[in-house]
Amino acid sequence: MAYDSDLDQVLEEDVSSAAGRGALAALRRQLDGMDGAADQQALRMLILRAARIAESRTSNALADDLIRLATTDARWLVTPGALEASSPLDVPIRVIVQDGPPVDPFIEAQLAHLNFATGPDLETKYRFTALQQDKDALTVALAPTTWTNSRKFHAALQRDPAWASKLPDGRWITPVPFGDQLLPGIAAVHAIIMTRDGQVIAARRNARMRYAPGHWSVSFEEQVNEQDFGRSQDAFTAAAQRGFHEEFGAEVATGEVVPLATLMEIGVANLGVVMLVRPALTAGEIRESWRSSAKDGWEADEVCGLRVDDLATGIAHLGQLIHPSSELRCLALRRWLQLRRTGK
Repeated sequence: MAYDSDLDQVLEEDVSSAAGRGALAALRRQLDGMDGAADQQALRMLILRAARIAESRTSNALADDLIRLATTDARWLVTPGALEASSPLDVPIRVIVQDGPPVDPFIEAQLAHLNFATGPDLETKYRFTALQQDKDALTVALAPTTWTNSRKFHAALQRDPAWASKLPDGRWITPVPFGDQLLPGIAAVHAIIMTRDGQVIAARRNARMRYAPGHWSVSFEEQVNEQDFGRSQDAFTAAAQRGFHEEFGAEVATGEVVPLATLMEIGVANLGVVMLVRPALTAGEIRESWRSSAKDGWEADEVCGLRVDDLATGIAHLGQLIHPSSELRCLALRRWLQLRRTGK
């Protein structure tokens, strides 16, 4: 694709040079010339990955320019830390589990050379192999994987965002559902809790957490595992219910868990589903349950409520350490609430 060379050039040139400005302008023209929102989103994803690479090289001005380019005039949700991976969800989720297809062989070969301490494989994890939105459902295909493979992949990207960013032929890796490459990630739920008294729950992650320690999450994340299958609800709804119980010590009915969006988290190139959790509890009741009953309550150091009608102010008061997908979750909730108010 023409944008492969433009992405290469923008990272090689000084952003203030004529060549650097020309490469940025070329990427803008390609975005503007794309008719399909999905095609645009694929390029926005690569631009955000390029921004991460620039940031890792302390090219902060270039990173800011790339983020601005990726997030301006987007048809689907785009934030610096995550972007929507399919059109807005207004349908239920259908999950298919199958063995394979395998992870892209080039990435698999790169993983084989890594030696990271990942911890034990305690349970079966799952990775995305396909994601297709139809009129009646979002169909998600998953394949079994291990914590070891996925954690090695994520750790490698966190250490060096340019790691495995390009195929041997020079093309930038464009993962499913934006392209064809299959990555060794972990299917996850990015949940946002809206309480009975009109607040959204934010939780500050414990400093011992492997990922985003000390960051505020709005509201929690949960990896899909083997416990979430064989139920009447889909695995992502089950994972959201399980995560809410484990991390906050309370229950939520299946009908009060709603899919809002799919996303890719840029820093670890990981796919997930944004789920709205609406328990029949106030923010104060959830905090009390977290303190007294949550099995995994230690994962959060602090829990608070943010007014749902002024989330932007609430997020700003949390400070700069925000989980990478929290902003997108808030935008997805705002869109869902607006659609409910207008009846569309």
